[in-house]
Amino acid sequence: MIDNILCSFIMNGCYGEVRRCTNNKQLFSFGDEEHLTGQWTYVVELMIITVKSLVPAIDKSGTIVDYDRFKEELKLWIYYRHGKNDLLLKAACSENDESYWTHIDDSIYSRIVPIVAANEGWDVVINEVIKNVLFTSGNINALLESIMLSKLLHLLFEKSNRAPEEIISHLKEEIIGLSQKHFLAKYKEFFSLPIEKYNGNYSIDFERKRIDIINLLNGVGNKDKYYILSNCLDVINNKHIDDSESFFINGLNSLISNTVESNEIKDKDFIHSLCSYIIKLRKGRIAPERFVKDSFNKASYNNVDIFSYNKGDVFVHPLLNKCIVVNRREKNDIIRIYINSKSGIYRFLKRKK
Repeated sequence: MIDNILCSFIMNGCYGEVRRCTNNKQLFSFGDEEHLTGQWTYVVELMIITVKSLVPAIDKSGTIVDYDRFKEELKLWIYYRHGKNDLLLKAACSENDESYWTHIDDSIYSRIVPIVAANEGWDVVINEVIKNVLFTSGNINALLESIMLSKLLHLLFEKSNRAPEEIISHLKEEIIGLSQKHFLAKYKEFFSLPIEKYNGNYSIDFERKRIDIINLLNGVGNKDKYYILSNCLDVINNKHIDDSESFFINGLNSLISNTVESNEIKDKDFIHSLCSYIIKLRKGRIAPERFVKDSFNKASYNNVDIFSYNKGDVFVHPLLNKCIVVNRREKNDIIRIYINSKSGIYRFLKRKK
């Protein structure tokens, strides 16, 4: 059952990002390039990166994120990204600044989905979601909203036909029991900037915003502060929210209504295969020993320069595996190279030095 639920959620989420990319081409291209049919945005790209970085935990039951892999995938993403996300770019270059606390990284709404789906235990889910959000953003609103959305999805993956009142009751229980003191003690080391650099009192602001979430769940909060969560609460109450460019809202609409759109999407079969892979992780069908044997080799990564290859060349990349260069273009001081790999077609670009 969860196989179909997860696939419909992710596919519809991707369709939303395809529409976003199509409707805002000036934001997701470099002017003179042609979009591939069904091209998505960086929100889907970061979901894929998260899936590729998931590994079975060796010392406990569950699936965790391998951050050696995640960090290197993010560095590579800089060259094939569709769209600009300042927080992601700064995280990839380890150049975080005060925007880490103030801005919201919208890719977190796609990244939390595979983390939730790959784990049956909530303790592992919340731990991995918090660490993954904090990697790119320390924004309290985004963090608390991610925890609530993860809990919502976790409940629905367990039982898709839960009553709205039951879901909201569980969400209230989770946010009420979330202690800022315990949170900071446990997760302080995972912030990408020292907590001392926060402009204000993080503990007090955490508590205020936690109360904002509780009010929202009670139907009296400011919906604008938590746009995705507030709309998702409407969705579970059988109100179809027409936000055609939101990954999470589109995915939830599909899950609740049990429908999937039939729009074009790039590398559709690959996305389907990711869903199957996530389910295998959830059900413990992939042995941790496989990842020890096939672990990511950081040293070999530094020895591969994608832009040194020409059309027709075949090479092996530590992140992309076997690659074939299907096209190479140099125009307006920009090198573009199109590569076909197991995970689909990538367009890489960089400016000539």
